[in-house]
Amino acid sequence: ESVVACGAGQSAYEVKDHDTTNAALKALERLALTDERFAMTVGFMLPHAPYVASRKWVDYFMKVLPPPDIPVGANDTGWIAWWRKNRGIENVPDRQSRLARAAYWGLVAVLDEMIGKILRRLETLGLSENTLIVYASDHGDHVGERGLWWKHTFYEESVKVPMILAHSSISRGVRDEVVSLIDLAATITEA
Repeated sequence: ESVVACGAGQSAYEVKDHDTTNAALKALERLALTDERFAMTVGFMLPHAPYVASRKWVDYFMKVLPPPDIPVGANDTGWIAWWRKNRGIENVPDRQSRLARAAYWGLVAVLDEMIGKILRRLETLGLSENTLIVYASDHGDHVGERGLWWKHTFYEESVKVPMILAHSSISRGVRDEVVSLIDLAATITEA
């Protein structure tokens, strides 16, 4: 992994996710022809290093994305100092940091488009009303906050993950409870 690999382009991860999206759309078409209950996992890789996304998204986010909120840790010691040195991220040039951040958020936008295709297909096929939809991730990414990249720490940017559940019986809103991915399988099974 390298912050050097950033900017406009397309990674194998993105290509794989486009293939995954297409496979999910075809699977939904088949499932719509049956009356059987189903569970389907759609495993995406994006957003993920290398931080490369289409030119349109990189250009867009280069214009609108603010700099990181959390400054580089001036007094990093121990493992964090070692990590910066070991990964070559002690002095990431501002332009490279901005490109990497813009591409990361570009990858989020690409993933959003892919998920949108799947949600629209569920709607078109009449499957959305009675389908529990779960979006979750296994880890976060620093994306330049604290001058750090990727995961690999216990800072919130790395360990906090999204978990979004949508179903016609679930009221909209944000909940404050701490949850775990460990709870997710039981929740899906119960649903």
